[in-house]
Amino acid sequence: MKHVNKKPVNAKPVRSALVEIEKPIYGGAFLARMEGKATFVPLTLPGEQARVRIIEEKPGYALAEPEEIVTRASERVMPSCCHFGVCGGCHYQHSNYATQLVFKQAILRETLQRGGVIAPETIEVLAGNEWQYRNRIRLALDHRGRVGYRARRSHDLVPISECPIASPLLVRAALSGAELLRSIKPAIRPTEISLFCNAEETELLASIFVRNSETRGFDRFLGEWKKRIPALIGVELVVEGRAGKPARAIAQSGEASLRYRAGDLN
Repeated sequence: MKHVNKKPVNAKPVRSALVEIEKPIYGGAFLARMEGKATFVPLTLPGEQARVRIIEEKPGYALAEPEEIVTRASERVMPSCCHFGVCGGCHYQHSNYATQLVFKQAILRETLQRGGVIAPETIEVLAGNEWQYRNRIRLALDHRGRVGYRARRSHDLVPISECPIASPLLVRAALSGAELLRSIKPAIRPTEISLFCNAEETELLASIFVRNSETRGFDRFLGEWKKRIPALIGVELVVEGRAGKPARAIAQSGEASLRYRAGDLN
């Protein structure tokens, strides 16, 4: 008997079209118009022509994914991170750094205007290093002990091996902590980990989020982690809040805060 694959009765046809990308918008996507409707497309750049596929439609706008960049903008570059595009941690690595700053200025100006605030004629830019500037990260862990960011437009985990925009200390601490959890297998079952370091990368604080109050094996894990990451001066184990209840710390070791110098006063 010959089997024929049939489309579900209620399946909607996939809509795709060639669009012109207009400008960046808050949230990391870029504005295009498809049959007059505002369409938000990530991983594109203003001035580009892109073939896009609609993935979700709302009454006033649509969400799309790029299938092909037909006309490339001169500002487009090869992303430095191997996870970019899948990972939801950042949005603009496909453009050069000067263009990223222009995007952020434009988005801030439009946000102020939409809020009824008159934006200044000139918005000064205070920019740090292009890479390794992020001193705080929050990562997810899955049941296999892998650590990473959430995927773009999804809660799925993207396991990471690097994060070029984060302080190297944070990445080392996250990867070594995940490795220890897999090898030691303490009773704690972390779902997320938050890491914060000072500008000199000499002090590091960590918060490990768990679903229950089990702490067996935590001290051993912590001792091994501190051996690998000497800058780790304070760690807390936090039970996630549920049903409107706040999160609460159930174990704490070392310092609860660190001193961070944001810039010179002169």
